[in-house]
Amino acid sequence: MTFDYRGWGDSDAKLVPVGDVPKSGVDGEVTIRARAVRQVVDPYDQIRDIANCLDYLQGVAQVDADRIGLWGSSYGGGHVSFMAAHDPRVKAIVAQVGAQQPFSGTLAHARARAVAQARGELGPIPPEEDAVAGLTGIPHLAKMAYYNPLATASEIRVPTLVIDAEQEELFDRMQNGHALYEIVRKNAPARYVTFPCKHYAIYDQYYHDASNLARDWFVTHLK
Repeated sequence: MTFDYRGWGDSDAKLVPVGDVPKSGVDGEVTIRARAVRQVVDPYDQIRDIANCLDYLQGVAQVDADRIGLWGSSYGGGHVSFMAAHDPRVKAIVAQVGAQQPFSGTLAHARARAVAQARGELGPIPPEEDAVAGLTGIPHLAKMAYYNPLATASEIRVPTLVIDAEQEELFDRMQNGHALYEIVRKNAPARYVTFPCKHYAIYDQYYHDASNLARDWFVTHLK
């Protein structure tokens, strides 16, 4: 099953009220103006979307709910490890070139954003100035500040394949993918594989090799 996160691709936008929300009537309904927000990287919305997919799959007659695996890449590589640590329906994962903890270079700024949002000094929509050159969308730094999949990796008890780019330029792979592998291998079958490339080459130059590794991992561990 493939899907688009809310506000991305073919999925509906997230609606954010514009201005103050009026008090509801006796029926609990209100009429508001809202802004349709798209392409915001919000980790908590995204892991909720993954959980929704698991809920959906459980209701599909052709799906064996005891043999569900998750594959995620880049920021999604952290999401699948988070889900494996928190949702018993996940039976195996592949985390590809995944960020497993907050980016150290922006952590102080992200935490400042979280404080500003909590105090009402920053609205619910992240400012465009937080966009990262070369990346699509705007990171919701206030949400990302305390989202740390690696912190709960010791709870993972399912087979875990970590695929990394040796020349990873977006973050330190040793403190992310490799660190995840070192934690998980103490409690579950785990494998760490690297390709001689930078982050984005995993999607073209090494696409087939990486995809075949993931397929074989699931075939082996979701029997």
